[in-house]
Amino acid sequence: MNTCDGSLQRTPELTPQEAPVRIEAVAPISPRDTAMQAFRLKPEKCWQRYIREVYSQIEGRPQLESLKGAWVVPVEKSEASAMICKYEWLGSMATSTVACYGLQLNGELLGAVAFATGLGSPESTRLTTTPAKTILLARGICVPHAPTNAGSFLVRQACRQAHRDHGWEVFFAYSDSDAGEIGTIYQAVGWKFIGTHKTSPKHSFTSPDGRTHFTSYHFNKKSDTKFKRIGWDGTEPKYAFLTRLGYTKKTDSKKSRWVWFENTNLECRFPYLPYPKRTQEATPWQ
Repeated sequence: MNTCDGSLQRTPELTPQEAPVRIEAVAPISPRDTAMQAFRLKPEKCWQRYIREVYSQIEGRPQLESLKGAWVVPVEKSEASAMICKYEWLGSMATSTVACYGLQLNGELLGAVAFATGLGSPESTRLTTTPAKTILLARGICVPHAPTNAGSFLVRQACRQAHRDHGWEVFFAYSDSDAGEIGTIYQAVGWKFIGTHKTSPKHSFTSPDGRTHFTSYHFNKKSDTKFKRIGWDGTEPKYAFLTRLGYTKKTDSKKSRWVWFENTNLECRFPYLPYPKRTQEATPWQ
């Protein structure tokens, strides 16, 4: 280095203890990733329980004791979306959403559900022996500090109100075993279990570090932005692109279907089956 008189002086070497430490930037793990890691380690309870516990610690709101004074009302899609994308397993709204309802108490939105037309064929959504107005309960969630029975109350009252508002007679929904779900909410409100939905196999992909996930729902144009964030050029087939990046492909389990009739004069095409239970010990997701 240069001294004050212009002469050169050798810069002394730093000892390992004195040398500056290079700090690598590490992206903070998201609440959803935290819940997923916990669920993979102990899948004895559903993912939804884990995300609720994670956000309960973050938000620090004590659980409300009662729903006294609560009611279910129509809400804007944007209101429902903000809550569903934050707390719900899929983290997105159904593309064919047509109506949303919210659980309100003292001016606060405690939960939301979204109804959608469904993307299956007319035959796959025909659940009755005679034609009937049928709708899919596509999404539903409550905040972590909502009372224990908030979910079942919301589902029951939302279906009742949607029947009045839109004339829908038959409601159906899915429970996803990949999320550890056995339809607890639907069992609580008396929906009928009609078994596994017969569809072609769907696949999901997980990044090598386990932090980024693409489900079958992301393979549409609405999710192109998520692919472009990781370098997709918009032309390479998405399956091939993820495979090239080392993503692990997993065949998704088939979802179970549930049905509810607001018009009790209708007859279901399918036999009712016993409710599923957690009858065997779950194994960690590899």
